[in-house]
Amino acid sequence: MIITKTPFRISFFGGGTDYPIWYNKHGGKTISSTIDKYSYIVLKKLPNFFDYKFRIRYFYREEVKNTKQIKHPTIRNTFNYFKIKSGLDLLHFSDLPSMSGMASSSAFTVGLIKAISESKLSKKMKNSEISNLARHIEQQLNNENIGSQDQIATTYGGFNIIKYSPKEKIQIKRINQKKILKKIQDNCLLFYSGIQRQSSIVTEDLINNIKSKENLFLKTKIFADEAEKLLLSNNFDIEVFGKLLNESWLYKKNTSNYISNEKLDRMYSIAIKSGALGGKILGAGSGGFMLICAPSTKHKFILKKMNKYQHINFEFEEKGTHAIIKDKS
Repeated sequence: MIITKTPFRISFFGGGTDYPIWYNKHGGKTISSTIDKYSYIVLKKLPNFFDYKFRIRYFYREEVKNTKQIKHPTIRNTFNYFKIKSGLDLLHFSDLPSMSGMASSSAFTVGLIKAISESKLSKKMKNSEISNLARHIEQQLNNENIGSQDQIATTYGGFNIIKYSPKEKIQIKRINQKKILKKIQDNCLLFYSGIQRQSSIVTEDLINNIKSKENLFLKTKIFADEAEKLLLSNNFDIEVFGKLLNESWLYKKNTSNYISNEKLDRMYSIAIKSGALGGKILGAGSGGFMLICAPSTKHKFILKKMNKYQHINFEFEEKGTHAIIKDKS
């Protein structure tokens, strides 16, 4: 039996510039960090006395005789990629709801690949191999409208600046300055909007708008460039960081009509009027989680004003996907 633990991530800057259709022409950059909320995959052999070969439990339950019958596209395509024939029992559960902008789908894909990599079903894979395969499965085999930051973030873990260049050249720069990371963490709040959504609807519209709204995507990357300079400077200022988040969010909202809505705008407005410096909806947008950056002295008041929304405590996580139980018997 193998159990993998894969962190979710929060994204700060550059979302949208990590789509291959964009960065293969213009280059891109995202800044994100994994947090202490996780996706878990349990993978074990299935005894051959059942009348099915694969038992799969996630939001739904599937009991099928071959991989072609598996409805979940990531599981079906991953099993087929590894040419899995032996019976398997797969269980998935997580700390946060799906379809909420925390990279839950990519954390699932990465965790599944890691589980197979740690079993007797495949050779052990490096992080670069895991993240590359996760992108291949989601973008090519599943044919999803999805970027490239989530698979990298959840595989490697940590607070990273990820640069994307033409021909799929990707560079990862880890931010390790503990004082800066603590300052960001201590001045950020995370709220759940209560809205679950299909990110593919948002991302499809976003991709369709890339040519017509090229200036907005270029500006999105400029914000990421400015944030990188700030993170690498000797004079990191959380107020500048927060205001940069606000400017970036206001620009990103204009890249697609689906990114925000009246409820999210109202939620964000309450935070700003209560003393927040800035923030954003995580992931593709349209729902899910909202990140707020505000001076810690304002947190109590903001929490009071936003008490109708669920507040989630979190800490940054340095570890990426990893096995917490490995029993290959």
